[in-house]
Amino acid sequence: MARLSLKSTRRRSPSFYEGIFDEEELLRLERFMNEDMDVHRDDRKSLLKENSCQAICPVCICQYDDCVHIPKFLSCHHTICVKCISKLEIVSRIKCPVCRSNTNLPSGGAAGLQTNFYITSNAEEGCTKHSNQPFHFYCKTHQSLVCQSCTVLEHSPTPRDGQKPCLLQDKAELKQEIRIELETKQQEVCKAKDTFHSIQNKTTDQIQQLKDMREQQICSVKKTFDGYVKYVEKCREEACQNIETEYSIKLNQLQTAKTDAGKLEKKMESHLEKIKGVLEKDKIQNLLLEKKQLAHISSKNHEIERLEAVTKGVAALHYTPAYASEDELKKHFSPVGKIQ
Repeated sequence: MARLSLKSTRRRSPSFYEGIFDEEELLRLERFMNEDMDVHRDDRKSLLKENSCQAICPVCICQYDDCVHIPKFLSCHHTICVKCISKLEIVSRIKCPVCRSNTNLPSGGAAGLQTNFYITSNAEEGCTKHSNQPFHFYCKTHQSLVCQSCTVLEHSPTPRDGQKPCLLQDKAELKQEIRIELETKQQEVCKAKDTFHSIQNKTTDQIQQLKDMREQQICSVKKTFDGYVKYVEKCREEACQNIETEYSIKLNQLQTAKTDAGKLEKKMESHLEKIKGVLEKDKIQNLLLEKKQLAHISSKNHEIERLEAVTKGVAALHYTPAYASEDELKKHFSPVGKIQ
């Protein structure tokens, strides 16, 4: 086959390529086209007409696949196959043949660019080993789609060259089986989705009910314990008042006892002075008279007993609460509650 120049090729007009690439890039593109022209130009032209341009590389006019002509996005969002990008790369850079925008290649080269999976997922199925022949069978042995040519050698249904026969199934039959299975699964998933949606709505309502109940219970508990607090405060005030009353009584008794004891102490001092004078004079008449005057005084004096009884009564000034300990109080006012 004669070598093709860029100006003679019918894939793109010369003005298009010459306007996009500089001289060095034109030489690289021309060399690449001549090396890769394994299909006649007319065949490529018909291929371009038969297939959507979105599934064909605009440079080599080859259909995109998952092996050699993997579609890659350039930074301008146009798509070129990875093989063409590798061929046209100049110092980790490529100029888009569609819009002239430059794309800097990543460290991994052309393979590192993002793959246009939309094209690969929507491209017509075909066997890459046998000129993109359509798949007609599914090999259950190797779990892969195969074309008619594949059934001759690699996926033969009959024993061949010591290889075990492959179990083949018609693609249309398999497709129908899978569709029925997926449609059944679709119904199951739809039913499960509806169930989950119903559970979600139900739990949403229950969460709101729980929140409302929480507010009601908290208000009820606060109201109840506010009553407890008021009652306890009332009891506290009454107890404090009782203590104050008892204190006043005891204080008055003690102050009276203190005054009386002071008066009696002075009286006793007077008696001591008299006794001392009588003893110093040592006259029988004075001694008899003083003895008679002091006959009513003794250690068992009723005034002493009265005053001592008053001082001992102070120990009775104390308050005994209804609950002797904090634990008993907690047991009576239990904060434990449940939401039913």
